[in-house]
Amino acid sequence: VAGNLVNLKRGGADGTKLTILHIANQAKDFLPAHLKPAHLKHFYEDMTASIKVGLQASWVCREKEEGVSTCASVTNLADKHHVDLLVLGSFGRKGE
Repeated sequence: VAGNLVNLKRGGADGTKLTILHIANQAKDFLPAHLKPAHLKHFYEDMTASIKVGLQASWVCREKEEGVSTCASVTNLADKHHVDLLVLGSFGRKGE
């Protein structure tokens, strides 16, 4: 979805890239396989490959730090990777 924000005429040739950030939590061992980081990584890699606009895409997954909110974790990770636009989605029950 976020890949569609790329200017398709340029096809990402201007250095535009898509960075998919994921905050994992190993304590959530009850998650079904399709919501675990390894599956999500392949899902998003396949999705960005199907866009076929020459978009440079990368997957960044970090474990949630104890005592740090998911919100703070993802914004810190976005800052570290120089993300200009952050599009959020959540599989969590708390909506954080």
